[in-house]
Amino acid sequence: MGSADPSLPPGATHFTAVCAGGKVGMDSDAAGKLPGLDVAREFAGVKYLAKSPNEIVSFKTTLVVPKTPTAKQTLFIWPGLQSRDRAADPGRVGNGVIQPVLTWGPSCAPKLPPKPYEVGWWIAGMYVNVTTGAAGASGCAGGDYVTTALGDWLEIDMFLKDAKQAQTIKNVQMNKTVDFSIDLKGQVQNEAMWLIEVPSGSSVKPVEDTIWLQNVLTFKQPVTSCQPRSKGAADYFSAPTLSPDGLHCCWDKIVLKSTR
Repeated sequence: MGSADPSLPPGATHFTAVCAGGKVGMDSDAAGKLPGLDVAREFAGVKYLAKSPNEIVSFKTTLVVPKTPTAKQTLFIWPGLQSRDRAADPGRVGNGVIQPVLTWGPSCAPKLPPKPYEVGWWIAGMYVNVTTGAAGASGCAGGDYVTTALGDWLEIDMFLKDAKQAQTIKNVQMNKTVDFSIDLKGQVQNEAMWLIEVPSGSSVKPVEDTIWLQNVLTFKQPVTSCQPRSKGAADYFSAPTLSPDGLHCCWDKIVLKSTR
């Protein structure tokens, strides 16, 4: 649904309208200390886990493109969906992540700019799985990319369509959309993540905070809480709203900090 909200740029979508009138939770300042991030390459992040056997059937977010890093080493910023329920993987797809990745530099993406540092940040829908052949021999599958400029709004949607996991990415200012889908053979996705990832061997750091707006998770079954399960010590999420029907969690803003 489009919106005439003057705070949104022309062409942007008011994703969080689905939570209007819902129950408001606690922001990260009021929620107290949460468990931290548990993977070395996760520089910053916020994670939400839906309890099994529930499923996240849609993940919408708007990523505001930050300044480019100064070092020529790869840096990734991405929202993602992952299965944390081994019993909900009928096709034995294994440990993979559905992740539209905003990338500084080169990556394993099948399609990427020929001179990635020259174009700045670029983004493509991807699926990465290094435990099985579900994503192909390299462990990476993905679609076309779109380039970006500082401050561009990237509307991202990950959703189930015709039994496949689909991704669409729209650069609002450019009015350009790319997409990608993959068949994960019925695997249930129940964890959502907003992350800054520093790949192994890279020492590059973000030069400013990463802002995510209009964040919405949609579930197969109602949930009772929208409180994230973990986050980086310095990172922030606004007070979540649980929709009246319990099928959506909305956060107006998530901020992944550039400093530690």
